[in-house]
Amino acid sequence: MGSVRHRKDRNRFQLDYIDADGIRRRPFCAPGTTKAQATKQLREVEAGVRSGLAPVRTQLSTISIKEVSTQWYEARSKQWAPGTATWRHRIIRLYIKPHIGRHAIDLLTPEDIHAWLNCLDLKPNTLRAVHATLRGIYRWAIDQGLATRNPMSEVPSPKRPKAIPLYLTREEYQDLLEQVDGDVADAVILSVHSGLRPGELIALRWSDIQDTAIIVSRSWDEAAGRIGPPKGRKARRVPIHPEARAVLERRRRRAPRGRVLQLSYTTWRLAVTKALRKIGIEQGGPHLLRHTMASWWVQDGGSLLTLQRILGHSSIDMTLVYAHLAPDSTETEAARVWGLLGTKLDRAGAS
Repeated sequence: MGSVRHRKDRNRFQLDYIDADGIRRRPFCAPGTTKAQATKQLREVEAGVRSGLAPVRTQLSTISIKEVSTQWYEARSKQWAPGTATWRHRIIRLYIKPHIGRHAIDLLTPEDIHAWLNCLDLKPNTLRAVHATLRGIYRWAIDQGLATRNPMSEVPSPKRPKAIPLYLTREEYQDLLEQVDGDVADAVILSVHSGLRPGELIALRWSDIQDTAIIVSRSWDEAAGRIGPPKGRKARRVPIHPEARAVLERRRRRAPRGRVLQLSYTTWRLAVTKALRKIGIEQGGPHLLRHTMASWWVQDGGSLLTLQRILGHSSIDMTLVYAHLAPDSTETEAARVWGLLGTKLDRAGAS
């Protein structure tokens, strides 16, 4: 017996049955189909399979991946952040259309995809993005009836490299401050003591500053050239560090309205990168300051779960890259929770 289930991620019903060849089929129903209608469709399909009247195999689609990728982008790009749309358009233009675009979408095999991915000379994270883009194209194509099979289900995503983030020591931070002044110096202090992303820092307004926290609800999108929602499209609260508070109070007296920092994203990025090179830091730019805040937080015994909320990470796995910096505080934590640190066993009463 087959089954019908509602896919919340697609907001559509999906049939699940075995055809006459013993192959499991999981087609989606048309948008707007009710559960009763989906169940009726399933019964008709099963009856056809049992009688031998139903076609065993679906005719393969001959539409090219180039055509489908164009349709997918046009249909979905309005739902994405501008930076995401720009990045996915670039992936389609540079890596998908030139290499596999001419193939019919139903004729591309998992082996073809493996060979294609292995030939791309890309960094691991970029390769993961290419894989995710093609996976999204196939899911949408099947959903729209443009494809009958999904070879991406047999092609696992490339593994994410487990790189340990670089960060500044306290001495390097002081050296950096000696290389900058004015708005850039204030931006360095705010960044290191808040963990805001560079775009979030540039977009920060005085209306976002509360008594004890910064409300992060906007970010500068360099690709789109405008301010939009922060990464993940969720606002968050970031506690105000005493050193950050001193900078904010001083700047508020001077200009209490509008943006907190009168810096462009490009000016900020170039100034920090140049200053870092002067003190001997050959890698990294403004984002290095965010890593610095996170690294110091963990080194000082801060909770990883709290750090996840401060940084706005969607998953604790992203925050765990800083876990190696945590001090060995097993006994201290046990003392806080149980109150047992230093308690001695009563040897005399032990049997």
